[in-house]
Order: sequence, then C-alpha cells, then structure tokens
Amino acid sequence: MIVVDANVLAYSIIEGTLTPLALEVRQRDPHWRLPGIWRHEILNIFTTYVRQGGLSKEKAVKALEDVYAHLIPHEVELGPIETLEMALHHKISAYDAQYVLLARKLGVPCVTEDRALRHAAPQLTVSMEGFARQK
Repeated sequence: MIVVDANVLAYSIIEGTLTPLALEVRQRDPHWRLPGIWRHEILNIFTTYVRQGGLSKEKAVKALEDVYAHLIPHEVELGPIETLEMALHHKISAYDAQYVLLARKLGVPCVTEDRALRHAAPQLTVSMEGFARQK
C-alpha cells in the first residue's frame, strides 16, 4: 500500500512522458490510498488538460468516471486540525499536508513528483523513480 498524490494519479491516466513510470509504480504496488482532496485536484488537472487541448471532453469524462469508481473506496478523510498541524510543521500547503499526513498515518510512503514536497518531508515522500527502483 502507498499514498500517491494527484499528479502521480494523473500521470497514470493521461498519456505523457511520465506515464510509463507511473504505471511502473502502479504495477509495483497497485494498492493506492489518497486523501479526499484528490478528487478536486484530479478534476482540476483534467479540466486544464481539456482546456489546453491535450484531452477531449469525452475522454476526460470517461476517465473521471473510471478513476472515481475505482479510487473513491480507497480514499481516507483526514481531520482539519491534524492537517493544519502537518502543514505548519513542514511549511507546506494544506493540500500537500493531506498526502504526507495520510502516508504518516498508514506508515507508507507518499509517492510524488513534487520536488518541494519531497524536500519539505523527505522521510515521508519518494519520487516515482525512487519508489519503482526500491528493492
């Protein structure tokens, strides 16, 4: 089991240069957990891709339906106070704090390509490549 942030999730769905690595992460550990904020973040990512012409509206709708159906049962709600405390402790956004807080609570890594987040919470985070290459 691992925590993945919304960008890793997006890389696994929307074809791009990081898709093979995101799929390798999924193959290595398909038991992804996410905080509730992921739904809003992935929706924003898909909206941006459609607006920029990187994805059709129809494909975005289908992908969102699929990913919501698959991952909503695996999301974990976190309390606002503990999220605030994590955000303040690591000097990160409350959005990012939810991912590392969930990783800490579950005792698993948070896989992210967010360098600033990995720098702020190195003991709780790992890059996709770092995770895929672990023994």
